[in-house]
Amino acid sequence: MSDLTWVFKCNKCAKPMLFWEKVGFDAGEEHVVVMCVKCENTGVKARIEAMTDKSVVRCNKCGAWKMESGSCYTCKKTNAQSV
Repeated sequence: MSDLTWVFKCNKCAKPMLFWEKVGFDAGEEHVVVMCVKCENTGVKARIEAMTDKSVVRCNKCGAWKMESGSCYTCKKTNAQSV
């Protein structure tokens, strides 16, 4: 797993989501292997499909990447596991 993040439209969530880049895969120069931070759907996406108009920031609580307009999925998962 890499700390590098991308924003793509997730096929499972059906909306723009934050994706982590999965390292160690040879997908060529024009593609990248990524995993959705919400549903963990993993696949190959074309780099040209990345959404550059979305702001990605660090969460104030945990430091994970999140979309500026949304809530942090890392915090949500952590809170759900601790209940």
